Amino acid sequence: MFFRERITLSVFLDEIQNELKSGHFLATLIMSLMVPDVCNGENTDKEEYKKWVRKYYIQQSCISEDFDADVVYMLRCSVLHSARTYQNVSLRFNSKTDYHLGHLSVVIHDNKTGEEIRVIGLNINEFAEEMIASAKKYMADTGEDPLLFSMIDYDKIQ
Repeated sequence: MFFRERITLSVFLDEIQNELKSGHFLATLIMSLMVPDVCNGENTDKEEYKKWVRKYYIQQSCISEDFDADVVYMLRCSVLHSARTYQNVSLRFNSKTDYHLGHLSVVIHDNKTGEEIRVIGLNINEFAEEMIASAKKYMADTGEDPLLFSMIDYDKIQ
């Protein structure tokens, strides 16, 4: 693996591809859900995240009409924040088949009753590829490759 000092969005997208190829579906899902935050930089609030998803992701997604900006945001919060923000979202999979193929069901529950309102099938491979394509469209539109962070080589510090 090549070590890079500057971690930009394009490097991050390469890392998502690497995780995807390795079959690391959870890492792929987590990193893919972070893409709108990375693109938005300091504007990482709920509405900006959903606005980015509507503008760059939803228009070209083939997953499901029900997999809208609200659901993507709820999934993001549920996965990245241990379901503390959105307890009405859960993930379900068949451990014998689905998980190994990167298939999950995103289950939306009623906040009051806990009943399932809808179940959306999610292929993590497809989601990641679409999110990567969305980020590339964002970079083409803005002419930016946002910097996530810089690495400091400890051995070179004087």
